[in-house]
Amino acid sequence: MNDLSATIAFWIDPLIVVIIASATLGMVGVLTTLRRSLFVPVTLAQTGALGVTAAFFLSELIAVELPPFPFALFTALAASALFAARRSGGAVAEALLFIVASAGTILFGSFLRGDIHDVQGILFGSAVLVSRGEMFAVIGAVLPTVILFLALRLSLFAASFDPESYAAAGRSPFLADLILYTLLSVLIAVTTRALGTLVVFSATALPALAALAVGRSFDRVLLLAALVGALGGGGGFIASWLFDLPTGATVAAVLCLFGAAGMIAQKLHSW
Repeated sequence: MNDLSATIAFWIDPLIVVIIASATLGMVGVLTTLRRSLFVPVTLAQTGALGVTAAFFLSELIAVELPPFPFALFTALAASALFAARRSGGAVAEALLFIVASAGTILFGSFLRGDIHDVQGILFGSAVLVSRGEMFAVIGAVLPTVILFLALRLSLFAASFDPESYAAAGRSPFLADLILYTLLSVLIAVTTRALGTLVVFSATALPALAALAVGRSFDRVLLLAALVGALGGGGGFIASWLFDLPTGATVAAVLCLFGAAGMIAQKLHSW
């Protein structure tokens, strides 16, 4: 078992990132869960992975190092536009895009001659290796995203819950969807690099499921989802450090426990 107090300098930055990312993703994930679009986050993450791999491929092709983040963000934003435009066929679009992005990532990766570990590090992340600079980058991206999300939360909720009435009021469900998926794309693009796809997907879906199971108002659900994300993400990270367990899998497992507890509480309440 590791001594937390003696190694605080090594884990404090990653812990902060895990807590902030899990809380934010959990809150934004409430709307994707309400829309029954649980696989949108993992599809956005996979399209981001395609962008990263394409950046490395082009870097080798033209012998100029290209930053992978803009490519990841661009491909995720392109997927966001597709999801916003295909509300009625969302599940089909998610499945097809996930397959295309996965195949493209593998095919581009097969042509890379560079160090594959560099590519894997960016694609899958490593929470225990988050640097101080990455921590500030995550905070810098998350803060304005959260402010904008909270400012628009009621409009985004209305468009997600009742798009027909939202359109009848003269407002555009497509624009609301595009804003929601764009915010989610930004969050996924900056957090996947630090935490990996498994943690990002778990933090987007499971806190929202737990909060929706016990919350009685939209704002309370958002608060509960952020709290569950922070507690589950932080608790999973500390448990992984104490017992020398894989960080991503441990965080996901703890978030699963929170999700299961919320759904059990809902069942008990309904009885």
